Amino acid sequence: DYILKGTVYSEGQRAFVALQLMDAKTTKRVWSENYDYRGIGADQMAAEIREYLHNPASTVEHDRR
Repeated sequence: DYILKGTVYSEGQRAFVALQLMDAKTTKRVWSENYDYRGIGADQMAAEIREYLHNPASTVEHDRR
């Protein structure tokens, strides 16, 4: 019913995550949020989010564009 689109960028001790939840039928954005993380572990956190967004076993459908 929904598509989760996301972008993850990390550099050093900073990570930026942008997420959008889209209605699959109408392609209208239902929800969106941006997160800006700073500090030790930001690269690891960003890597884990990227893995989740690209994991075909995830329970959330997602757009791989």
